[in-house]
Amino acid sequence: MAANVDASRVNIPTQANVGSMQLAKDGNIYVARNTNDGGSANNGRKYLGKITNPNNYNGTVGACAWVELGLDLGGNESSPANGQLSRYGLPNFLQSYFQEEIDFTVSDTCLNANTQFTAQIPQAYDSIRWNFATQGTSNLINPTFTFSAIGTYQVEMIVYQACRIDTVIKPVNIVNSSISGFTGPLSVCQNELATYTIDAVPGTTSNWQITGGTINSGNGTNSINVTWGAGTSGTLNVSLSPGSTCSHGTYSIAISSGGTASFPTFGPYCVGETVNPLPTSSQNGISGTWNGTLSTASAGSFNFTFTPTGGACFNPTSVTIVVNERPTVTIQGPTDVCLGQGFNLSTAVSATGGTYLWSPEGQTTVEQKLR
Repeated sequence: MAANVDASRVNIPTQANVGSMQLAKDGNIYVARNTNDGGSANNGRKYLGKITNPNNYNGTVGACAWVELGLDLGGNESSPANGQLSRYGLPNFLQSYFQEEIDFTVSDTCLNANTQFTAQIPQAYDSIRWNFATQGTSNLINPTFTFSAIGTYQVEMIVYQACRIDTVIKPVNIVNSSISGFTGPLSVCQNELATYTIDAVPGTTSNWQITGGTINSGNGTNSINVTWGAGTSGTLNVSLSPGSTCSHGTYSIAISSGGTASFPTFGPYCVGETVNPLPTSSQNGISGTWNGTLSTASAGSFNFTFTPTGGACFNPTSVTIVVNERPTVTIQGPTDVCLGQGFNLSTAVSATGGTYLWSPEGQTTVEQKLR
């Protein structure tokens, strides 16, 4: 609002006798005009005046963008009895005249299909929300949604526009597809061969289309052989001809690159040593499970197998972990010696490998290898 309301006033250059003014939903201010402008059938009271920029109050007519003949009411000055002409007043409900209705359309209402919803919103809006009965929601303008069962669903589109909320609710009837008996893997490995089959329908041709792979044989029949590619996903579509609207099915295929899990070297460990559990994720990011639990309660060589959770595309990994007995060392030599007398000490060690330290009190520490 202008700091000085009176100073922001703009005189509208019109010769018409103006009446009521109303701010409409489209942001314009409409003005009733009670004048016949010389009896012309093209002007006069068949029009409302319009201020198209009411928030621009810098004191000039051009800034507020006054339009003398702003809205054609469709009347005729030569036959005023027919109505649709302006006088001095505007009805309270006139704002709805300037708000166009919203709607949406629906296509592909087959079970397991991506049902397409297309919003029809003629004017600008702030946000939109879709409620697919109790099945799910979306904030996209034109979403797709896959219903899990046949039936009639009440789909709601809510459009938020400034201070206005408009809602459209329509029943959407989801019907069964005539495609039945579909078999074939929906999760495959890269470059894997796979077979897909539907129930044969006499008198029809099965038309298969895929992305992410190649049909090797069978197109036109109810069973095809496919080689999937090196991507991460694919789609498979089959339709019958001749057929009805729902004589088709679409399936999403997950394609995995697979691989072999790699791990650092585990151990060797000593009996009784505290160790961490074997990791459930490899160095190259493959998750899985082990067939046992690592323990250092006893000595020995223990074999473990890691099985990835990614399925057949991943190879199991085997590791061998060694747990050694703790070595014992016996010091052999004199226990009593004279001051300044030299003497020899030796050791008896129960294990080989590794090192040990001699640490005479007050003397230099000496490291020796276990032999």
